[in-house]
Amino acid sequence: MDSTSINTILLYNTEIQKSALSGIGHKASRSEIVNEIMINKLNQETLTLSKLPDKIKINIFKYVRFPMNLLLTSDLWYQLSKQNVVRAKWLIYHFGKGHALFYAIHFGPNFINVPVVQKIIEFGGIVSRYFVQRFLLSFGAYDPKLIQKKIEHNVGNIDIEQIRKVQQKHATPWASDTPLDVFT
Repeated sequence: MDSTSINTILLYNTEIQKSALSGIGHKASRSEIVNEIMINKLNQETLTLSKLPDKIKINIFKYVRFPMNLLLTSDLWYQLSKQNVVRAKWLIYHFGKGHALFYAIHFGPNFINVPVVQKIIEFGGIVSRYFVQRFLLSFGAYDPKLIQKKIEHNVGNIDIEQIRKVQQKHATPWASDTPLDVFT
């Protein structure tokens, strides 16, 4: 038995003795008393979570692989997830220093902003030449009119149907919706 189980049993026995001494024991069943004790214990645990230092909460958050379930549990975790430091640490822990910026852009404009990029670089994130090349190639949206003009005036050996298939398959490039301030 661990110490938590022993403490729960001791608390249970103490509560039963108190209720028996006060005359409530004969009115409430044993299971009702146990339920009330467990509810009080759960409420106490919830309160202690909010009293944890931010550093510990950030470390807990960092180790969660899919944080969406955690975000939905309480407003405390949701507010913590909006912090730039937390986002940067989570990315670096799960994807490494070399791929943190790739995934930050992959998660889209709701996730990435200038302070997140600054924190990733501050925590040792790597801005590789390959990343910059891919980002420059993919930044911006496709212009359908420009593509149509290229198809109409194409004299080379490029298959028009193949261009249209690629265009439909990749409706938006990888970094096309990245905010301009992150790009610069």
